[in-house]
Amino acid sequence: MSGYTRWRDIRSEHVARAGGEEAVRAGKEELLAEMTGQHGVDGREPLPPHSPG
Repeated sequence: MSGYTRWRDIRSEHVARAGGEEAVRAGKEELLAEMTGQHGVDGREPLPPHSPG
């Protein structure tokens, strides 16, 4: 054993602890929106695409 743990070997445990696949998906979308600035006033609704002009 090299001391390295594969993500696929421990993923299900972490997903379950996070609240399931839906919670992981929602969290991922929320983080991506925050990082790209695509969130509305309350932080949950995406902003409409910006149109130049």
